[in-house]
Amino acid sequence: MRLFRDRDFLETYEGMFFCVIGNVHPKDRVISYLKYVPSDFGLWGRERKYSRILKSYTTLSVKEVLNFLKGSFPRYVCRLDHMSLEMITVPVDSIRMHFKPELRLRELYREPIEHLDVLERRTVELVDLLSEVSGIPIEYFGVTGSILLKIHNPSFSDVDLTVYGRGSASKIRSTLIEL
Repeated sequence: MRLFRDRDFLETYEGMFFCVIGNVHPKDRVISYLKYVPSDFGLWGRERKYSRILKSYTTLSVKEVLNFLKGSFPRYVCRLDHMSLEMITVPVDSIRMHFKPELRLRELYREPIEHLDVLERRTVELVDLLSEVSGIPIEYFGVTGSILLKIHNPSFSDVDLTVYGRGSASKIRSTLIEL
């Protein structure tokens, strides 16, 4: 069983979705940031709706989310002494579900193409193209973000891919420049 990796997602018992940051974590917590929260007015999701709480990837936005959690869900904020920082972390015992990008991508490949929505099809096509041009096997890719969580909206969501392995990531970077 693999542990928590960068760009995995965690769902808590409150229904919040956190994105994992990095591959090294404290023993009983996972360093992450809060990305989606349940919301009656959310634009993401199917049966249950979600809003994106982290509006942008700026220090100010992360600080706003940190302050929200400190006030409403303080167990998701922890001081990491070895970093001398207060960080957003998910206690392991608060994790309802662990979403892994590589498993979701495999799931998309197993589905008949006609059962995929337009964004899921584009995801498979993009991975096929990148794999073919770069020579990186499909097994080294994963899909993260709203597609991983199955809350994407095909009319505006984007495709968030991850590539495993430093050498693979470097090769994909070169491939993207070529394309």
